[in-house]
Amino acid sequence: MRPSPLFFRLLYPLLSCFLFLLCSGCVGGTPFRELKAFFGTPPQEVATVPPVTPPLSPAVPTLAEPAVPVAIPPTATTPSLPRQPRSSRFRELPDSTYHSRILTEDTTWRGQVLIGGALTVAPQATLVITPGTTVRFRPTPEGGAGLLLIRGRVLATGSSDHPILFTSDEINPAPGDWQGIMVLDSSKKNLLEWCRVEGAVTGISARFSDLLLRQSSFTQCRTGVALVSATLLLSGGGVSECLTGLLNRDGDADLSGGIFSNNGRGIVVNGGSLFLSATEVTGSTGNALVATGARLHLEGNSFDRNGAGVMLTRCRGDLLGNRVEKNGKVGVELVDASLRISGNRIAGNGGVGVMVRSGGGTLWDNVLEGNGDGELVVTDSEEVAASANWWGSADPAQIRKLIREGSEAKVLFTPFLEVPPR
Repeated sequence: MRPSPLFFRLLYPLLSCFLFLLCSGCVGGTPFRELKAFFGTPPQEVATVPPVTPPLSPAVPTLAEPAVPVAIPPTATTPSLPRQPRSSRFRELPDSTYHSRILTEDTTWRGQVLIGGALTVAPQATLVITPGTTVRFRPTPEGGAGLLLIRGRVLATGSSDHPILFTSDEINPAPGDWQGIMVLDSSKKNLLEWCRVEGAVTGISARFSDLLLRQSSFTQCRTGVALVSATLLLSGGGVSECLTGLLNRDGDADLSGGIFSNNGRGIVVNGGSLFLSATEVTGSTGNALVATGARLHLEGNSFDRNGAGVMLTRCRGDLLGNRVEKNGKVGVELVDASLRISGNRIAGNGGVGVMVRSGGGTLWDNVLEGNGDGELVVTDSEEVAASANWWGSADPAQIRKLIREGSEAKVLFTPFLEVPPR
């Protein structure tokens, strides 16, 4: 019996599938060894693909993707850089900064002002400094000291609540860090009111100028206030912890109500004039007041607890109603100084109360008592009129012991007061 055509039509596809499975693969199909995974685990094969090594550096960016720097953490072989020390003791950044400039127009300062080197205010300009302003000075890289030079006019008006400060910008400030304020050849109204100047060579100096100081203080300077042929009117305030409180060379100074404390020398005058009233000079290691060749009017002042009191050489004028007490050495020393000395209390000094070396003098209505080396000593051949004074005693014999005279000197102490004067 011959097979029917239908049999061949069914057998042919089955034979094709069997041949397909025997082959290693078929077109467009899956390899046989991969198909075996469905029926069992294929044998392990050694990988022939090399491991991927990460790049040593970041991939090169494209133009559309800018490079971003990669931060490398510090290690033992790459230490971090040390922090730079602060160069200023102020945390606030300056609102204005000047380096060796000249101000030719009117200018107003407020806030924090930093000056490097010298700043000059031109003759036609006015500098106005508002309350609460701090002006800081630094030297130039070449070593030029900080200086504020006023050729025009300065109006620095602080207040008791918001004073103006002039100081060094150094991290560890020291006296003499900057030069100071100089008013030069200015006859205009230059004013410092409720200001504090510290750490300068000379706090403020006026040369051939007019200067007004109100309630202003100067501290830790070599010289607090200096005059050279200038005019000064000072009221209130004072000078402390300076080598010299005030130095006046041929100037005219009128001082009232100030305090000069803990200086090397309180007030030094060479020529010119000094009108000093209601002022306290205390704690000086040297003399409270030294004046040479000057016109003086000293009234109602206190020269207390200094190394020495008042030394006047070739001076003329008045010494009225002052207290010269508890100084380490002489109270008042006169060298060729003809003054009227009245109404003073000269007491408790370690040396002589009044020493007259030459020039004589006239003393009356004074209290001279308790001085360690006598009340009055006259070393020259002068006649000194010292009547109507209180000597701490009403006994003429006791008073005579308190007065020492040179070989040719003469002291006229009678009549004397029997009770201390008011």
